[in-house]
Amino acid sequence: MEIKTYKKLIETVQAYEAKCKENNLRRSEAVLEVTLAQKIVNELIDKSINNQKDLSGEIAQAQAKVTIAQEKQRRLLAQIGEANAPLDLTGMTFDHVHREVRQKINWDTLAEEIPELEELKAIGQQYLGKLKEVFIKVERLNKQLGEAQTDALQLTEKYTGKPPYVGSTGFSYISPSELRPWAWVHNDYRNAAAPVMEAARREVQGIPAELKGIRNDRVVVPDKPFESIDLTPKRIQV
Repeated sequence: MEIKTYKKLIETVQAYEAKCKENNLRRSEAVLEVTLAQKIVNELIDKSINNQKDLSGEIAQAQAKVTIAQEKQRRLLAQIGEANAPLDLTGMTFDHVHREVRQKINWDTLAEEIPELEELKAIGQQYLGKLKEVFIKVERLNKQLGEAQTDALQLTEKYTGKPPYVGSTGFSYISPSELRPWAWVHNDYRNAAAPVMEAARREVQGIPAELKGIRNDRVVVPDKPFESIDLTPKRIQV
């Protein structure tokens, strides 16, 4: 995903650091030139004193080189400054990058960056369509089961004279939980998706996978997504 503000920030910082490195090198070279020129003058003066020789001509020539080196240094510093100027990040700070990132996180951008989402959407629609067919059949079966239990209760009471004990749970019906070997119900999808997202995060960040499960408060979903899932929160021992 291209973040133009971030790209501009990186290019600006890289150019700034390269220029600073270049200017620092030029300043160092100018200082070195002055230092070496002055060193020659000092050596000639010491030589003149120690050997009691007149080296005025040579010293004057050497001193002229010092003057030239100092003038070159002065002009250089006037051009590039004695220190590097602060970097101007106007329009490129974290706030600007963050704002563009927020703007980028939308359905249109995600659909463009992750083409698989359209395929996933189609699969989801197909799954929900098939799930509706399943639940229609479940409702029909439950209607039959309810009618059978109602009829049995009435006949039992009619011919025994005693009302049967139904219990606190009432009649028995097929609940969505009974479909867990084949379909996601209740919070199953969230629990199934959690380890998948964790595995994706580890892969992108280069974190070794935990072979014995993910250590957290989520359940560990079996390899086959539609196997029976225990939704009781528990901490997995690894």
